[in-house]
Amino acid sequence: MSVFLGGGMSAPVIVSEPDREVIRAVLRERDVRIGREALDRATMRIRNRVGALPYRTDTLRVVGPERLGAGQPADERCRDRADALCAAMGTSVEILKRPSRMREVVRLRGAIWTQLNDEGHALAAIGRVFKRDHTTVMYCVQQTRARRGEA
Repeated sequence: MSVFLGGGMSAPVIVSEPDREVIRAVLRERDVRIGREALDRATMRIRNRVGALPYRTDTLRVVGPERLGAGQPADERCRDRADALCAAMGTSVEILKRPSRMREVVRLRGAIWTQLNDEGHALAAIGRVFKRDHTTVMYCVQQTRARRGEA
């Protein structure tokens, strides 16, 4: 293969085999970028939705917990109840698992965690469902109760 340089001259071009590691690195960076953009889009949807909700998350109380399933493991009962609470608020557990620190998301998480704790679910079980440490759940529940004036 040669490249035309203009003026009637050409220079040879050496083409080597593609480096597989470089290609993998470029594809990994692309996947990370696409994931980050998807997270940003989901975050904007949450931000737009939470601002339009007819309730304040620091005073939210979802009435009537479903009957806890007999014989069902604690984590599954907690996960099922968390799914129901999230659905009632127009979001999902997967969105609240993300590492977002937006005020609306944090307060929504706190409202759900406080409700779950009030219903008798262990802090450790709540933490496992939301991929957080139980002390993080405990602190958030304390802050939510303090904001509500229940502390």
